[in-house]
Amino acid sequence: MGNAGGAWLGGAVLTHGHGLDALPWAAAAVALAALAVTWFTARLDAPGVAVEAEAADAC
Repeated sequence: MGNAGGAWLGGAVLTHGHGLDALPWAAAAVALAALAVTWFTARLDAPGVAVEAEAADAC
């Protein structure tokens, strides 16, 4: 799935008129998005987050 997605994204970047020098920037954007999603989901799974949410609901 990742290999096909990368090929599709690279093709989309090239189709929209950007050159080969734009491909690493697109790949870096995908990596940063993956890091952001990973950080967000790890933050949601943190034990203290659920306790804080329950405390906020109690107010």
